[in-house]
Amino acid sequence: KELSAKELYEKINTKWRSGEFTNLYSYVGEQMKALMEEEDFISMFRTISRGQKLISLSNEKDSTANGISVYNATYEFEHMKADITISIQDGKLVGLNYKNVSFTEEWDETIEEQVTEYYFTMSNEKYQLNAAYTYINDGKKHPTVLLVAGSGPSDLDETVGLLSPFADLAEGLAKNGINSFRMDKRTYN
Repeated sequence: KELSAKELYEKINTKWRSGEFTNLYSYVGEQMKALMEEEDFISMFRTISRGQKLISLSNEKDSTANGISVYNATYEFEHMKADITISIQDGKLVGLNYKNVSFTEEWDETIEEQVTEYYFTMSNEKYQLNAAYTYINDGKKHPTVLLVAGSGPSDLDETVGLLSPFADLAEGLAKNGINSFRMDKRTYN
C-alpha cells in the first residue's frame, strides 16, 4: 500500500523507536536504491543513531516544495541527539540527512568479544566534541593510536555517505591488539 508522506515519515520513526528496520526498504526511491542495497540501507539508520533506539522528537517542522515533502526534527536517542531531515516524494523515501550530532551522556558499546567502544564528549568553554575510545577489554596494556581527520569538517568516524573509515579502522586495530582514539573535528558541528 502506498503511504502518504506523513504516514511514511511516521512509519520511519516507529521503526527507529523499535530499532527494527525490516520492510522499510520497499519505501525507498529508485535513485536511493541504486546507491545502496537493503543491508546498507538498514546499516545507515544504525550508523546515524549508533544503534540506539529513538526516544523522542522535538522541533518538528515540515514543508513541501516541488512535490518533495521535507521533515526536520531533533531526534533524541538513548545517549545522543541529532538534527535529522527526511525527504519523501511520491510515497518514497528519497533523502535522509543528519547534522549537529551531540552525545548527551557517556556510554560503552561492545563491538565484538573483548572489543569495546567508549563514547564521550570532550569540552571546554567554547567547544564540545564527540569522541570515541576503542579498546581491547582484556585487562592487559595495549598501544593506543590517535586517528586524526584530514582536511575539511568531519565527524569522528570520517563519515562520507555510507562509509565510515575511522570506525572501520578502529575496529580493525582493536582486533589486532591496538587501541585507538578519535574525535569530531572542531569545524564539524
